[in-house]
Order: sequence, then C-alpha cells, then structure tokens
Amino acid sequence: MRVYPPALLLLVCVLTAPVLFAEEDPLLIPLRPHTVSTAGAGWLFDEGYASFFANPAMLPEDGFDLTLLDASVWLHEDPLGTVDTLAALLLAEEGEALLPSLEEQLEATGLGAGSHLGLGYAGGGLGLGLSVTTDSFFWGTSIPSHVHGVILGEYSFFLGGAFSFGLGSMRVRVGTDVRPFMRAYAPLDEEEAGALFASLLDLPSSGTFGDAANTLTGYGVAWDVGVVLALPGSLAVALAVRDVGGTRISYTRTSFDRAKDAFLRMGLPEGGERVGEDYTIPMTISAGLRWAPDTGETWAPRLFVSVGPFSGDWEDLPDALRIGAEVTILRTFTLSAGYGSGALSGGLGLDMGVLEVDLGAGFPLRESGERDVLSLSGISLGVRLGLP
Repeated sequence: MRVYPPALLLLVCVLTAPVLFAEEDPLLIPLRPHTVSTAGAGWLFDEGYASFFANPAMLPEDGFDLTLLDASVWLHEDPLGTVDTLAALLLAEEGEALLPSLEEQLEATGLGAGSHLGLGYAGGGLGLGLSVTTDSFFWGTSIPSHVHGVILGEYSFFLGGAFSFGLGSMRVRVGTDVRPFMRAYAPLDEEEAGALFASLLDLPSSGTFGDAANTLTGYGVAWDVGVVLALPGSLAVALAVRDVGGTRISYTRTSFDRAKDAFLRMGLPEGGERVGEDYTIPMTISAGLRWAPDTGETWAPRLFVSVGPFSGDWEDLPDALRIGAEVTILRTFTLSAGYGSGALSGGLGLDMGVLEVDLGAGFPLRESGERDVLSLSGISLGVRLGLP
C-alpha cells in the first residue's frame, strides 16, 4: 500500500487544528469503580453500557445489555484518610474542627467528589445511552485563603455501532459512536473557592459564592472510534481514539447559580456573555492488551496492560502506563488490583444477576498537586441494575 505524504500531512492538520487554535477544556472521566479498581488498565475492554466511556468496539454483537440504572459516587482523596474525614465530620460541632484534616489532604493529594447516573441499551452491534456526570476537585494549602478548584457537570447522549470480521487467524471488532453533550465548567480562583468552603463550613469570608460570572455552559458533539483484535489464543489488543480531532465547545459565561439551576433542568441558562474563543476537549488515544485464558466457570483470570488516555504531551506518557489484573470466581465475585499514575488500586465486585455492586479504591503513592485527570486515586462505590 502506497503512502502519500501530502495527504497524510493534510489529515494530521485537520485532526490537530482544533487543538492548536482553541482553549483546552478539561477531560471529564467518570470515576466508576471498575475503572478505579484496575487503575484504568482494563477499561478498554469494558463491555456493554460501560463501553460508552472507553471503547465503542466493545459494544456486543451477540446478546444484549440493558442497563436500567448505573450509579456511582466517588471521593477524590486518599482512601486511608476517608475514615478520618468522616469521623471529623460526624464529631465536629463547628466547621473549624474539620480544617486540619481538610487542609492536609488539599495540600497532599487534593480533595473532591463526584457522581454518575446513566442508563442504556447495547446489543446486536448497536448502543444507545444517556448519562449525567458531575465532578469537583480542590487543591491548595489553607482554607479559605489559599485554595483553588474546578467543578464540572455534563449530560451525554450516546449512539454507537460495532461490527466484527475475520482477518486470517484473527477476529477484528470495529466500533464508533457520537456523543452530543451539554457541559457546565466552573474554574474557581482563591476568592471563589474560599467562599464556597466558607459557606459549607460556616466560616467567615469576605466574598460570596455563586454570584460571580465565572461559569461556562455550552454544548458540543464528540466522535469516538475503537478497534479490538482478538489474537490466536487468549490475547486481545485494543485501540481507542476519543474526541477525534478535538471536540469543540461553544460556551456562554454566566453565574454559577444560574448555570446550576439550568443544569438541573437539563438546559442551558438564558442570556449570559458569549465567549469569544472556542474551547476544545483534546483528542486522546489509548491502547491496551488483555490476556484472558479460558479456565471454565469456576474462576476466570484476566490481565491488562494499557497506556492512555494520551493527548500528545510526552511528559504525561509515563503516567499513562497502567497494569491491572482481576479474577472472577463462580461468575459472582470479582477481585481486582492495579497500578498506574502513581496510585495502587484494588476492588471488589458482586454480581447477583440483575444487581451488581462494585467498590474500587486507588491509594496515591505521591503528592498530586492540581487536578490530574490521569490519576485514579480515590474511592468509588457503584451499583448497576439491569439485564442480563
């Protein structure tokens, strides 16, 4: 096959132009328990509804996956400090009693919380779903004077398809999806983040939270593609490209309170100031390897190695490397472990047919500073209700 350098150069320019000439928007990755428990190493091989967030090539061709409810909540903090934080919260009579614990985590690893709700259908090579994800992260040294943060919220709709074919001794699965979405993005400076903590902890503050026009609300349409190669034996290789070419967002600037009220109504706030420049969610590439030997129904081990999501910053490449393993016993109990982005992870899963419960925890081995989307440290609890 001949390669035409001018055509290749044109393709690269088309795919990278949105990123070069627009402000970069932060990634929003749901911190679902299974993603956390393997440190993100196995998410390229998540099937059914979960494939909407990683690799559309994993949409099932045979059978179906009907998810009536997929719900997760998570905390961005060292799980070893979660008990101390909850104890301080329950025992504290005044907000100031929480400050030592909160400030310690803000400086060491950051602190935040998020949630995810979704439903969807995947089967016959097609997928259709809806999700709402919120996330927040704060970092700094003291409250309320030296703290920054970011708050994100997003409604996403998914429409995808996948098919497979034989190629020699391999089986190739190819998938794609489109994701229309609506997003709210609030970067908080010291005054705004400090006012938020002051209101939550009933502390004195010189400012107020929610009135400043610091929140961006807008919409966009993302495109993802993926491929999985089933090699002879028990090996499979996966590649996924998300936000192909960079996903542009048309934003309007408004107050946090107005953006929040509109977000709860699944709409955009009226009025506001149109942001002159477009923002772009960067295109990311992920690749992975899975070893899943056929050992029968008693136990099913799986080993994962992956790299990603990688957006072109070579300094992030070492942190994007992940390794994980899991074993399912009697098709009911799953134990998971992994390492990636400076965090050691583990998890438990219970599959009772129509109900699944999962817990994942990532223990940071280093200080993270500002929000690091590659890091999956924290604790996440999730439930799924559906068929099969």
